[in-house]
Amino acid sequence: MAPFGHASGPARRLAAVEAVIRVAVKAQPDATLQELCERVKKETGIKSDSSMMCQALARWKLPRKKVAPCYPTGDAEGEVQA
Repeated sequence: MAPFGHASGPARRLAAVEAVIRVAVKAQPDATLQELCERVKKETGIKSDSSMMCQALARWKLPRKKVAPCYPTGDAEGEVQA
């Protein structure tokens, strides 16, 4: 009798909408994970959270451009400190 194969577990929800996510990342590479989740839900009806989206992007090796926040260098009144 042959051994059983490895059980793969439940199917990944975002695998079915990989093309939609790829288009969304290409159109807006600096989108947050939450924005990507909302876009996927709006276009496909599939609900996901940011950790699922992060894992999917890493699995598909989709780079995401991160925009560094620009903080003012002065105090609250607009004066620049030296």
